[in-house]
Amino acid sequence: ALIAEISQEEAFSTMNALQTGIVLISAIALFISLLLVNRFTHQFVNPLLDIRTHLNALAKGKIVKRDLTYHAQDEISDIIESTRLLKSAIEGTIEQTKAIAAGNYERPIVMLSGEDQLGIALSDMTSTLRQAVAQTRRQDWLKSGQAQLNEIIRGDQELVILARATINFLCNYVKAYV
Repeated sequence: ALIAEISQEEAFSTMNALQTGIVLISAIALFISLLLVNRFTHQFVNPLLDIRTHLNALAKGKIVKRDLTYHAQDEISDIIESTRLLKSAIEGTIEQTKAIAAGNYERPIVMLSGEDQLGIALSDMTSTLRQAVAQTRRQDWLKSGQAQLNEIIRGDQELVILARATINFLCNYVKAYV
């Protein structure tokens, strides 16, 4: 009587319960794993997407006003800091070029480093423009004086009156007081 007859359903019921438990535990583990992967992926991917957005805008000449936020101290924070520095440098360059366009050639150009090619080019351009403007002003001063002197000496005048008018004009124009 050691051998008893039981139905197949009863014989496999424990195995079926174990199989159902394993499937349920596996599903829960998979769900938790997906949640963790999703969280960690967003933790790394979202900041990289923000960086990409900022860099793409900078590449097109647009400054994004929204700042990048990231609170961890890792390689991504280093990339974000470099992106901030690049954005700041471009903003500074924009302000400098606006000053140059407005005729302010005296504003100092801040070099980002000894190898700042854009800063060197801006400095050279500003210096060249400063010299060109100074030369144009000198030429305008000479041409204006010449035109005014022509008005004074125009027409028939006695030699003494002409000489006195010419000397007076030239002394006043060059601010040489006699």
